[in-house]
Amino acid sequence: AREVVPFQLGNILAGRLTYGHRFLHPAAVSLQEPREYFSSLEKAWVIVQQGKRQEMIREQSARLAFSVGGRVELDPDLLEEVTYLLEYPTAFMGDFAESFLELPEEVIITPMQEHQRYFPVRNREGALLPKFIAVRNGTEEGLEQVREGNEKVLAARLADAHFFFQEDLKEPLSDKVEKLKAVVFQERLGTVYEKTERLQQLVMFIGKKLGWPSSLIETAMRGAFLAKADLVTNMVNEFPELQGVMGGYYAQVSEGKEVAQGIREHYLPRFAGDSLPNSRQGLAISIADKIDTITGCFLAGLIPTGSQDPYALRRQSLGICHMLLEKELPLSLKELVDRACSLFGCQGEEAIKVRDELLQFFRQRLDNIFQEEKKFSYDVVAAVLETGWEVPVDACKRAEAVQRFKEEPAFDSLVTAFTRAANLAQKAAVSEIDPGLFQEEVERELYRCLETARRVVQKKLEVQDYRGVLQAIAALREPIDDFFDGVLVMAPEENLKKNRLSLLKGVVDLALQVADLSQLVPR
Repeated sequence: AREVVPFQLGNILAGRLTYGHRFLHPAAVSLQEPREYFSSLEKAWVIVQQGKRQEMIREQSARLAFSVGGRVELDPDLLEEVTYLLEYPTAFMGDFAESFLELPEEVIITPMQEHQRYFPVRNREGALLPKFIAVRNGTEEGLEQVREGNEKVLAARLADAHFFFQEDLKEPLSDKVEKLKAVVFQERLGTVYEKTERLQQLVMFIGKKLGWPSSLIETAMRGAFLAKADLVTNMVNEFPELQGVMGGYYAQVSEGKEVAQGIREHYLPRFAGDSLPNSRQGLAISIADKIDTITGCFLAGLIPTGSQDPYALRRQSLGICHMLLEKELPLSLKELVDRACSLFGCQGEEAIKVRDELLQFFRQRLDNIFQEEKKFSYDVVAAVLETGWEVPVDACKRAEAVQRFKEEPAFDSLVTAFTRAANLAQKAAVSEIDPGLFQEEVERELYRCLETARRVVQKKLEVQDYRGVLQAIAALREPIDDFFDGVLVMAPEENLKKNRLSLLKGVVDLALQVADLSQLVPR
């Protein structure tokens, strides 16, 4: 036998003895050498390697589901939880009454997964079967009694859910809104009913800014009015995970498909990588809900610090950014924040302070998305955000154009032209250019090229062709070089100096409509 290394961790001494399953093998297991550890414990009904335990659960569950012509739905988080709850997994399949399948899927799956840690089973077409798969910690001995016990527990859960569902349907969802006056949103921010009133105003603001038809805005506002009503339903009181989901089902009965979809989608996205709302009304309610929560928390001083973010404001702000970017909604975050602040009655210096803090908060989220998800280089992100990012979808298009343009031969010309002009243009006191003060042909030539470029850029900007804008500016490289070679910019005559600086400022201002090119790192 190998020698035991003398070692102590807390009050535990190293030794040869370890223990297996406390019921199936209560006696101690003596190890002669380390390599016996896994095999000896497996004989004592403990599978040490979590990967092996998880694979046993996968294989057993798949086999059981296949036996009834179905497939098991293994939620990754639940599978991981179950894996770590067990020492020796044995899966079994149970049944529940087919009549419960009349309930919405989520009403069946939530108590099954969240409360009982069962896995649902679907048929080949994806519909739920009246089956579940659970995993016990032990062998198949006495498995029938275990199955019956689990079936009784789930039957009781589903019977409660069925009762709650039927009770909730006895009155329209709109009748429940009044009860939100008794539900506190946040102690410093009033009730959920007051939040609902703000959501309607925000949704109307979003719809009008995006030019939606009045009928769509009315649908979205109705969804906003009802979005939180399911918080006072029996079902959500019992299963809080179903908020939004149940509101969608209840609204479908009394309000119609469009309003129901808006309610169902307004909590999306719930986490990183989650799906976004598909409907415009869902997008509007989701954005309104999140910007209201974020603004309210900032006003109440509940600003995330370090790893502390109890109200998930970072996640919600990322959700807003993703919706604006992926759905290409040309909405200004500054205008959205201003409207949200005004609905809380925040005005004057306080509003400016909170708005600036909020905008900086959103800028950090956009910076992260552009670099980590969009894979824009850090200098491109800095160049674009420096010249305006309040409309995220526009900032993203500009960043895409600059990123692509960096790979083109004209890039070096663009950066050189801009940098030479920018170094002096910052000294310009005015922007007006007086052609009458030109003394050299190179000044007139640069001015003619600048005016031509302005007309081209204006047309390109109208269709958001930012690559075309950059090409037009890059074409100024030669006349700019000639200008620097042919005139003394900082002329002793004050009027000549100011005019030449203004000419260079015109070149710089043209580029700043896309990005601050001085932030770009040369290749």
